[in-house]
Amino acid sequence: MRNNTEPKLYNKESGVLMNHRFSGKVAIVTGAGSGIGRASAIRLALEGASVVCVTISNSGKATAREITELGGESLFIQGDVSKEAVVKGIIKDTIDRYGKIDCLYNNAAITGDNQLVEEYPVETFERVIDTNLISQFMMMKYAIPYMPSGSAILNCASLHGTIGMAGDAAYSASKHAIIGLTKSVAAEVGPRNIRANVLAPGPVPTVMMGRYERLLSDDIEGLQSAIASGTALKRYGTADEIANFVCFLLSDEAGFITGTVHLIDGGYSATK
Repeated sequence: MRNNTEPKLYNKESGVLMNHRFSGKVAIVTGAGSGIGRASAIRLALEGASVVCVTISNSGKATAREITELGGESLFIQGDVSKEAVVKGIIKDTIDRYGKIDCLYNNAAITGDNQLVEEYPVETFERVIDTNLISQFMMMKYAIPYMPSGSAILNCASLHGTIGMAGDAAYSASKHAIIGLTKSVAAEVGPRNIRANVLAPGPVPTVMMGRYERLLSDDIEGLQSAIASGTALKRYGTADEIANFVCFLLSDEAGFITGTVHLIDGGYSATK
């Protein structure tokens, strides 16, 4: 087990030393290779956490390398979190290196296809459920025994976990289920002073969002304009804006928040 040391980390843009809300803490972030996962992993590191970056491809290696270059501590693990043996390996590698897990951010997800239910391939539906939902169940199942009092879990759902959209049955079903799963876990682990919450982001320009947009329309610019106009703020959010809230929910500052769903969608749901 490697001892945690307080990293000397600075925000390159402002030149200001970040606060150390996560000093001495260990965080696992799945889907850490791009978008919200990458931004969250880096922000956690900037605030003192040792961050385990998990991705199905080798994209998380760049995130871990950037954290190291900033003076932080990071471990990259490549693996498919929809596979039980892989999840067990992720937890084992984390514990072997750091000895505990203080923060778990389940962010990895896929969109699936955009098709009506009667046309939707069963194997694709199952893959979406496995990747988006079963992975979060397994990550929690095997991480919780190593989470001390004061730890926090954050599961990423979506705006689509609170509404239904035609052609989006698999993704929406997986994200709705995450909300119920997390509320049940919050009730189970609350007596041990462990919290569990759900983040439900709206439109953010990520790799996955780009794929979803291409499924919906050939006129990407027009689609993006329509989506942005559906929010109260008339724009997409940014990965950094979501990461700010991720870190708050995982921090001790959110110590009395558990079993809740947090929409961060620029007011999209408020205008419907």
